[in-house]
Amino acid sequence: MTKTRTAEGKTDKEAGGRPGQLPLLSARGRADLGCIITIELVSFSGNYYRMPSVSQPVFFSQHYKIPSSALAPYHAIDKILTFDLPYFIDPLLLYRSQVPEMRLAAQDYEKFFEEIAGYLFKAQDRSEADINWYSAQEKLIFPELAGVGLGYGTKSSNGSGMAKYHANIIISNAKDIINLGYKDPNMFGVVMLLSGGIGADRISDMTAIIIEDRLMEYTQRVASALGVPTMPFQNRAQTKTYYLPLNPAATSNKDVPVLFIAGDIIRHVPVAGNFNGVFNAIHANQSVRDSISSHIGAIFNKRSSADRRNAKAMLKKAMSTNPSVVGSIAEMLKQVSLLTPTAQISANSPAMLSLALASLSDEMKVNVSPGEGVEESIVRKTGEIASRKGISGFFFESNGKPKDPDASRMLFMIIMSYVTMHSFPDLSISPHVPTTGRTHFYSEISPGDHIVDVRSFSQKGFLSGYNSHQQRMAKDQSKTYHYVMLDKGQQGEASYNDVLSAMNTFISSQARFPVPYKFDM
Repeated sequence: MTKTRTAEGKTDKEAGGRPGQLPLLSARGRADLGCIITIELVSFSGNYYRMPSVSQPVFFSQHYKIPSSALAPYHAIDKILTFDLPYFIDPLLLYRSQVPEMRLAAQDYEKFFEEIAGYLFKAQDRSEADINWYSAQEKLIFPELAGVGLGYGTKSSNGSGMAKYHANIIISNAKDIINLGYKDPNMFGVVMLLSGGIGADRISDMTAIIIEDRLMEYTQRVASALGVPTMPFQNRAQTKTYYLPLNPAATSNKDVPVLFIAGDIIRHVPVAGNFNGVFNAIHANQSVRDSISSHIGAIFNKRSSADRRNAKAMLKKAMSTNPSVVGSIAEMLKQVSLLTPTAQISANSPAMLSLALASLSDEMKVNVSPGEGVEESIVRKTGEIASRKGISGFFFESNGKPKDPDASRMLFMIIMSYVTMHSFPDLSISPHVPTTGRTHFYSEISPGDHIVDVRSFSQKGFLSGYNSHQQRMAKDQSKTYHYVMLDKGQQGEASYNDVLSAMNTFISSQARFPVPYKFDM
């Protein structure tokens, strides 16, 4: 018989209750909170995120005991203190941020590259023996800026910095452009777009270093307004002292601050760090192509895969013969930036779902009804939270079309992790990721034998899937399955009624049956 815990934490056998209504298999991973799962890569609609192994992620608002919503007036994201969120600062967003310190940071960013351009203009030799070349190189070599908490880090909230190798890539390509007669510091965005080896993490970390003082000013202002405890921290140059919150989860040997990040300066990938994204955006937008030179616009109007692969080389060739092309590409990047959404309005991210759920922490408590198993109550509460306005959008497009099925299953599991943590911290939610094309993602509540399968209304075979789970339960008496339908606009009503009819048949024959649920999104 399946063991099901009661509200007092006893099993059904110990409490004298009925068998439970949820399933589970041997754990291949663990999800405790947010998007934390001990699986190397999980796909969300074609985007792959590395899932850090963290036992107890902690939000800033949770640790400092403030409502997550209190950060909203300051446009600050509620950061997770124990690992990096998979987002990046995009310098092109600084210019139009709603945060005054970030608009000043845009000026700092431009001034920084004006200074490097000045060094490179005077450099006579591409070696460290040339003082100007060396000075440009040194300005771009830096360690990580602790406290930013963005990127692909898995066990800390520190960045990765910029090494000499990457600095030389940037200044060598910039020197080529300067030698053509183009001296505008906007060239550095073009350099990062067209150079190899300068990825999203480097661009973000570099930007954070350049605007370090503005990030600290912003954090100090917000922390003071919120009334959270602070302590003195110096900037890297040790010329200024700021009063900032401490990150208690930092793994460094020295104190590490929390640096607030404005939600309107981050993206999944900075524009200059995503050539394919830039190509696709311009190819799809006639007005942008028309606004740049006809020769450059023609490159982005190509359709064949070969032309797309060669586009970067074609742009470099165009620059080598006409320096004004650099300005055209720089302007093009600004226009693409206006077309590209920030991370704040992305509805397909497990990390952003985590942020959204943090504001509902007071509503996560599970009340177990008399005669109902703990696991069943967890699933019902999860569905209630998932159906809420602002959360259901993570599962469905604006036109009502479901998102990637396995992404929806993963997101449902994330919510279930939150719900479980708030009421039953001794339990955990574990994912099972498909290993073949004939299996799909599902979740389990452990320890126990309760498997949770989630389907959207548009998926074919909802009834056949239910019957398959019933057959599995008949073969393995230790397992109980929970079969969840996410419905949009009552379109799955007929399919769900078919499942209820099948369930009644199983009840009349005294056969064990999967527990069906339907949540209207």
